[in-house]
Amino acid sequence: MRSKGIAKVVSYVFSAPLYASNLIIYLILKTKYLMHALSIAFAFLYLSILPVITIVIDSVRGRTDIFVSKVTHRYRYFIHAILAYFAGFLTFMLLGNYFMALFSLTYALNTAVAMALSLRDKVSVHMAAIAGPNTFLTMTLGIEHLALFTILPIVAWARLKLGAHTAKQLVVGALASIITTYVVVTLFTPMVSYT
Repeated sequence: MRSKGIAKVVSYVFSAPLYASNLIIYLILKTKYLMHALSIAFAFLYLSILPVITIVIDSVRGRTDIFVSKVTHRYRYFIHAILAYFAGFLTFMLLGNYFMALFSLTYALNTAVAMALSLRDKVSVHMAAIAGPNTFLTMTLGIEHLALFTILPIVAWARLKLGAHTAKQLVVGALASIITTYVVVTLFTPMVSYT
């Protein structure tokens, strides 16, 4: 019973919006890409708040749970999140912050891939929301960010413990996000200069 409680805490702490918030704070403290108040505000708005606002509202109203456990409930939330991330991409492009624009684009496309895969099976959004950003940071900021991947087995254990996913769904969520991010960064980095 205690282990299930720990698994719930892990699931909350490493949910997509909270993990994104932690990465935004990291980027504020360690890089030059979020030095202005407007960029910081937009980062939290488009990567942490807007993608999940409808889930929070509907969970308060009792229409879904905070993790959107039912696959049939997921599609409208996926679409809302994709639109939020893409709005972030466009906003950062207009601001000339191409690093954050590319980061937002990877979120949008990873979410679109997760939605497409969920037509066949309930892939793990938790794993995708950690593996994708970790891949992005490793590719753009340096190999030392590979250490962030040690979070994945902890989250995988938590989601298995709660019966939220099968091992296959966890692996597919992580791998799809890694591959999508790799392709996006490889294709688009030569087109924009964010150094």
